[in-house]
Amino acid sequence: MKNAPIYIVMNRHIIAANRKLPADQRQPAVRVTRGKHGQPYYYDEVIFHGPSQLLNGNGEPVMPCGATIAIMTEGAVTLKARGREDVHLAACQPLDIAA
Repeated sequence: MKNAPIYIVMNRHIIAANRKLPADQRQPAVRVTRGKHGQPYYYDEVIFHGPSQLLNGNGEPVMPCGATIAIMTEGAVTLKARGREDVHLAACQPLDIAA
């Protein structure tokens, strides 16, 4: 069975909150899910190892969270967050990693 694509969204509320915090207290603002309704995980950086597509809803939501712009990929990705080990996720792996 084929896994759903991975969706990446920048969480603007976290970005805005981070502006008011010292660098060492800022939270990751990149939201990563497997499928549009998957469990969200937050990281600082995503490295794409395959084809990706930028989805632009032109003002209309493309994700259930209300995001109007998102990136979708069916390729492998590497997820990075400050203070955590990198996560290398193959295209076929489920996204049920420890946050």
